[in-house]
Amino acid sequence: MTNPNKSLVIGTGSITSRDGYRFEPTASHWKLSRDRTISLQWVFGVLSSTLAESLVKILTHYAIRYSADHTSNLCDRFRAFVIWVHNQKGMVDRITSSDLISYRHTLDRKNEWYLGSIRGFLKVWAELDLPGVDADVPSLFDGWRLKGNVKGWAVQTQSPTRGALTDLEYQALQEKLLEGFERDEIDLADYMLATLFCATGRRPAQLADLKGGDLIEARSSDGLREFVLNVPRRKVRGGGWRAEFKAVALTPEIGMAVRGLIAENEARLRTLRSDVRGEVLKRLPLFPAWKVIQEVFLNEGDTLSELMATDAAHLTTAVMSLRLERTVAAQSVISERTDGPIRVFPTRLRRTLATRAAREGYGPLIIAELLDHADDQNARVYTENVPEHVDAINEAMARQLAPLAQAFAGVLVRSERD
Repeated sequence: MTNPNKSLVIGTGSITSRDGYRFEPTASHWKLSRDRTISLQWVFGVLSSTLAESLVKILTHYAIRYSADHTSNLCDRFRAFVIWVHNQKGMVDRITSSDLISYRHTLDRKNEWYLGSIRGFLKVWAELDLPGVDADVPSLFDGWRLKGNVKGWAVQTQSPTRGALTDLEYQALQEKLLEGFERDEIDLADYMLATLFCATGRRPAQLADLKGGDLIEARSSDGLREFVLNVPRRKVRGGGWRAEFKAVALTPEIGMAVRGLIAENEARLRTLRSDVRGEVLKRLPLFPAWKVIQEVFLNEGDTLSELMATDAAHLTTAVMSLRLERTVAAQSVISERTDGPIRVFPTRLRRTLATRAAREGYGPLIIAELLDHADDQNARVYTENVPEHVDAINEAMARQLAPLAQAFAGVLVRSERD
């Protein structure tokens, strides 16, 4: 099979990223998606002109083929490495095995994944025959076994601030959100944003990518309404924006509320352009960036239609996360574990959904499906750390350690029964 990385793809002049954003390779900043802009300002004074030129070519190659997040992460990790080399030796003109070995010695085991991230990057660099990487670098990486990024720590330790919510915390969160909505302290958009994070466990980028037309409504044989949300997939290798979807079933209550939000969005759009209808409405984001839309509402309908075909009218993932955190923080949901307000963020709700599924007895394959993972590798942390199992271990350890605790407290222990 031909390795797709062995053909250099950069083009000339203005380049279009995989997410459809145009950028100039010679510019110091590249906007690759609505969420990601990478800076190459740091290159000047750190890399030689030859190495800098090769870096621009390889990053352009990645920006065309891969996601903006992936390209940005590779750039960040490579920058950390070469800046370290620059601090040791001055201007960097080549990537050498000796520098990689020295850099590895500065990393502890939990940070070895820094090198793991750029391993593939530098091997592709060498395969493309771009100058700047010594010939023995790929074989050096082939001989290394690097630790991957540590995952699942917050779940494994049952962190009260970053791990899954307990049943009581989750119930309190749901009650406070509903109370806030009923008192008009939370508007429909923010209420549905928080509700969909809880119900679907999807990443912020996935919910931000949703459009009104992604809600599917049907009638079952007994006449009941059924709702399905076609959620765009992310982190799919080689997949473009909204190229793949995964259906997520919604309860009738949530489905009706989503439909209400869609109607509210359409009504607001019509206040800007009364003649908007049809396909444009279907492509209106579920969580629109209204400022962007308002900037074009005076233009012809074709301009608005073109806008709806891109991700420019969608909120950024950072805004989605911030709105969730602010919505929950305003309701002061108290944790029984910390006696303080619960901090809620999207990843924590993903962990909560998966942990609750594990408590119900679902295996890693089902949990991976719930989280929209490509495999069950990362889902196993939930089934291996079901709190009920941990409680049993904690109880057994407590019995063993109780005499020691009493001794340190100055209590005389007369027998093992004490």
